[in-house]
Amino acid sequence: MEFPFNVNAIFQTRISIIKRDLLPQGFSGDARAAWKCASQVSDIIDVMGLASARAQGLQKAITTGDRLRSYDHTLYLLVNPEGNGGKGVVVGLLKMGRKKLFVFDVNGQHHEMEPLCVLDFYIHESMQRMGCGKLLYEFMLQEEHIGPEQLAIDRPSEKFLAFLHKHYNLSKIIPQANNYVIFEEFFSNHADVPVLPAVTSTSVQSQWKSQLVSGSYGKTWYGSADDINRFSQSNPSLQRFGARKPSSSIGILLRHSLPDHTNGIVAAKSAPLSSGDNASIGARSITRESSCAATVIVEPKSVKSLSPVSLTSVGQEHNQSPVKTDLKFRHTPLW
Repeated sequence: MEFPFNVNAIFQTRISIIKRDLLPQGFSGDARAAWKCASQVSDIIDVMGLASARAQGLQKAITTGDRLRSYDHTLYLLVNPEGNGGKGVVVGLLKMGRKKLFVFDVNGQHHEMEPLCVLDFYIHESMQRMGCGKLLYEFMLQEEHIGPEQLAIDRPSEKFLAFLHKHYNLSKIIPQANNYVIFEEFFSNHADVPVLPAVTSTSVQSQWKSQLVSGSYGKTWYGSADDINRFSQSNPSLQRFGARKPSSSIGILLRHSLPDHTNGIVAAKSAPLSSGDNASIGARSITRESSCAATVIVEPKSVKSLSPVSLTSVGQEHNQSPVKTDLKFRHTPLW
């Protein structure tokens, strides 16, 4: 592709490596020359990125000068120094970068990796089928010290897949949930890439449902739905009625409205019973107070002649009627 300025003055070699500073590798010059060179390189990247997007049928370019400044990607540019009357023409580009991906292997196991990816690859239509793509791709493989089977490819075109099959015999694609394409040989030589423990696709789905059962959020439960149900049944504190319940305010009011209370258990003051009642008291004698429904438990040490006892909620005498207390406000008699 031709440009109105001298391409050979910018790129001293046939294949140049461009980083986020938009300066060719090995550039030397003052600040003014660096600014001019970076501006021209940005124009070249924008034009080539737009041509690549049109060739792939994309709505917008994925390779621009601004995007290269923003990301830690590497761009390889191939030029023909003999074109355009000796000024040079740009033949193709190849953009590389690492991406964090979630990929499946041939066994369906799920892996989180950060491999080197082919993000954009384009050769001008007038220079295709002339060995330019193979030259650029081989140069990249040597610079990155990597094999073609170890690369993940972002949305490759049919021409790119045919190119990989022809030159590198890569055709067995592992289907992925994203737009990246990897081949079966991808996992054979990836010892240098950090891989998280493998997780099956079914356990990933059950992981979302098991956060409540895992004991603490953030931990992973690798189990089936039956295991989760059995775990919940064996732990009553995790069930619906095992949740913490607030203390009863009515019970507190009842305890404070009685004259004597110790640790929440009502203690009754009993008077001696008359000798006419020679009933033999067993283990317990229970008397229920009518107004507050308080239970009084008396456990005598020995059998004695007792007289009847009359209890009221506020400790009234025998000849007085009980007074009912407003349990809500505890200060105004109702009647």
